[in-house]
Amino acid sequence: MSTLRRDAMPRDWAAMKALTRDVRIWLKARGISDGVQYVAEVVLEEMLANAVEHGGQGEVSVATLIEGQRIVLCFEDTGPAFDPASQPPRFPQLDSCGTGGLGLHHVRALAQDMKYERIGVRNVVTVIVDRRLALPSSLHGAGQ
Repeated sequence: MSTLRRDAMPRDWAAMKALTRDVRIWLKARGISDGVQYVAEVVLEEMLANAVEHGGQGEVSVATLIEGQRIVLCFEDTGPAFDPASQPPRFPQLDSCGTGGLGLHHVRALAQDMKYERIGVRNVVTVIVDRRLALPSSLHGAGQ
C-alpha cells in the first residue's frame, strides 16, 4: 500500500525547518524506523537548503511517498536548471572544509537512487531511500 504526502513551502529557512520536522513526524506516525526517518530528514534538509540558497524565487514542492520498501522524495521548483545527480563528488581536505558544501555528497551517500529531470521550467529531483537501510543508533539518536 502506498501513502502520499504533498507539501509546498516558500524559499526560507524557517519553512524548511518546519517542513522537515513535519515530514519526520508524518513518517514516524506511519511506522518508519528512526534510522530511515533520519536519512529522510537529512535528504530533505540538504535538498531544501540548496533550493533556499540557490534556487531563486517561488515555492518548492515536495512529495513524500511511502511505497513498499522505499520512500520516494520528489522535489520540484522553478529555479535555474541544476542537475544535482550529475555533480562530481566533492572531497575537500577536512581541515579546509568550513561549513556547507557537502550536502549533495551526503544525499548521494544515503540515497538508494537520485535522478533529475528538467520539465519545462521546472527542476524535478527524485531521491529514493531504502526502508531496509540500517544505521547505527549513534548516528540518528534513537532512544534520546
